[in-house]
Amino acid sequence: MAPESIPVFAGFDTDIYPGDRTMALWKRASPYVFAGYYLRAPCHRNASWMGHRAALTAMGWNLVPIYVGQQAPGVSPCGSSLLTAAQGRLDALDCHAQMASENFPAGTFVFLDVEHCDTFPSPLHDYIAAWVATLAAEGFGPGVYCHAHNAVDVRAAVQAGASGSPAAASIAPRFWIVGGSVEKFNLSTSCPADCGIAFADLWQCPQSVERTFGGVKIDIDEDRATLRDPSAPRPALAPPPAEN
Repeated sequence: MAPESIPVFAGFDTDIYPGDRTMALWKRASPYVFAGYYLRAPCHRNASWMGHRAALTAMGWNLVPIYVGQQAPGVSPCGSSLLTAAQGRLDALDCHAQMASENFPAGTFVFLDVEHCDTFPSPLHDYIAAWVATLAAEGFGPGVYCHAHNAVDVRAAVQAGASGSPAAASIAPRFWIVGGSVEKFNLSTSCPADCGIAFADLWQCPQSVERTFGGVKIDIDEDRATLRDPSAPRPALAPPPAEN
């Protein structure tokens, strides 16, 4: 259970855009303060969320951009598995272009979706590291969504990308973890570290659910985060006081 002194916030994500009317109803009636925002990507060709950022922010939603990049072969229905550092750089540039086209502010964190794999391949490490370094150099905050099973390997790849990039080294990447115990997930009381990964900034319940708010039902994944806006740019450090 999250300590009372540490607020934790509820959100949800669903891969197909539910529509402006539904999102407005859910903003008024649901407990969620943020929603995943899927960019068009190599393993998410559906662009239904794209173009709705202005309307959603006007409703009061905090949005968490998600970029479903290249995947290890056989781990998802997506067959795009170009796991090289060069492809990581290309996909990061593509992600940057889409973030800019959707008018996300510089510094906004966007999460690279890395699906669960039983064995973590070294080319995936190279791909993630290059994506992180390039995205940071382009002015956005790198985050990664991954399964708890792969979290340590993913974090190592992220750290490798950060160590090779001055821009990335100055940003603390964020981690969105799926996995852990369904029984431990409570939308009102759980904190991200309850997933079993101490460095988690967000936790997605490992089991999808159907929820109804405002008379509208959606199949969703529920999330808990340490920030009301998990993609908000990290505040700039205050300059040191002037010497007398």
